[in-house]
Amino acid sequence: MQACCFDLFFEEYELTVSHDEASDESPGQPGQLYVAVWNAAAGAEAKFRKSVRPKDAAHDLSSQEYDIIICPESGRENRAAFRGEGYRTIDGDKGIKIFYWPVLKPCPNSLTKAEIPGVARPGTLVSQLFKNVETDETVLVTGLHAGHYGNSEQAMKLIRDTQRDMLKRSPVRVNKVIVGGDFNELGDLIKEDRDSWMPLPLDHHGKPLLRHCRGSIHAKRTLKCGVTADHIWVGGNPEGYTADHLAKVHELYVDVDIGDTVKSLGHRLTLDQTHVNGVNVVLEQALTTSNVEDVLKHLGVLQQSGSSRWSPASGFNLDVHVHEVHASDMWVRAKLNLAGMYGVLTQVPNITWHDFETQVKPNSTD
Repeated sequence: MQACCFDLFFEEYELTVSHDEASDESPGQPGQLYVAVWNAAAGAEAKFRKSVRPKDAAHDLSSQEYDIIICPESGRENRAAFRGEGYRTIDGDKGIKIFYWPVLKPCPNSLTKAEIPGVARPGTLVSQLFKNVETDETVLVTGLHAGHYGNSEQAMKLIRDTQRDMLKRSPVRVNKVIVGGDFNELGDLIKEDRDSWMPLPLDHHGKPLLRHCRGSIHAKRTLKCGVTADHIWVGGNPEGYTADHLAKVHELYVDVDIGDTVKSLGHRLTLDQTHVNGVNVVLEQALTTSNVEDVLKHLGVLQQSGSSRWSPASGFNLDVHVHEVHASDMWVRAKLNLAGMYGVLTQVPNITWHDFETQVKPNSTD
């Protein structure tokens, strides 16, 4: 099973909306800009890169009529896929790109690139001024891929300073300012200002942003601020199962015991509180087992009560301990593996485990 847990946030302010007649150039509504963020995982481990399908993602986002896609970790294949859908490209450093619909025209001499401070890995940003030819508005778009183990305040200061400098240098008034990307440790901004910073919502048609894209999760490396709020796609059913995903999670909030992790030198990850909202599960039944059972066996949940030990090829062992868990807005659909038929979509009551380790017993898939 592979999971995509990217810290995707956006901020838009000084918003003005025009109601001019529609133009044939723009896929969205006049005066409105639809913005998406997708990490294309071109810089991820090979096993995760192979599961990413750029053509599917580009077509999916294009069909949902996005004007701007901020894309960290974009490789040549991904660039070609979006250009094939009609998007044009602003290239940043270290693989970050801004794909934009031709209704937007880059303003001359207004491209800025910068490195975002980080310790284990610095981040990068690319910022570009655009003119919206439909509304004559000027839009500042900043795409970023934050680093790891840096200081979020320093990183945010650099981003703000970059934007402020571009606003000062702009010969015309800027009507909209948009920031988006893979925020990593900057996810703690959601704690500081929940009115401005939020997870990316569903698209403007009320559908999930991306239905079939996957990537990697490295909780032990990035969850240091005690909170995260992402769109998460969990897919890659075990071999032999045919559903395109096992589970999708809309929102995840995690409170991590950092002291426990530090004391164990990174070998132990304790989740004191976990809040999961918007869960969609496909329970696929084979002759003697199910996709859920196979995944739990793989993770070691059925062999151990209370914790699972993750041991990648590098030999690094990580003990994961889960305590209080709240799950809400859950939906389950059963699927018979042999017949290929889906059952009725059923809503499951909210569930609370006050101590997941003691309440979820071995050999149980509840």
